[in-house]
Amino acid sequence: DSSPRHFSRDQTLQTEPFLTYFPFCSDFGPLNLSCILRFCSSLSELIREKHNVLVQSPPEIEPRTNTIFLIGCFLILEREMDPSQADLPFCRAHPTFLRSYPDASYHNVGFEISVFDAWRAVEKANVSSRWVALALREVDGRGRDG
Repeated sequence: DSSPRHFSRDQTLQTEPFLTYFPFCSDFGPLNLSCILRFCSSLSELIREKHNVLVQSPPEIEPRTNTIFLIGCFLILEREMDPSQADLPFCRAHPTFLRSYPDASYHNVGFEISVFDAWRAVEKANVSSRWVALALREVDGRGRDG
């Protein structure tokens, strides 16, 4: 049997509902703040309710890349890790496991950003103004009372 074992305190979080992206051209991400906040809120809630949460992604490279982006955002925003720490679970992955985000234009300009670059942007936005963490607390219902 090759299916993952699920114990009584395990919960699976399917990422497909969080991977909504409206491409400009042939781009596929990074995902917007709404996707990040909904994922972080859902994962936080499951972690509070259950001991183990298994995050499951569709197998294709673009959804897998966006899933890893979301997990890293969770680690940065909820666990207060820096991008280097968030990258540790994924740093030994084969280079073809993830795809860089292409420029969102009709012209091939050869500009791409990595998931790590996108995590650095999320961290910078959060550190410079704390607006991401504040928005996340509002989504989770933690904004009013602390």
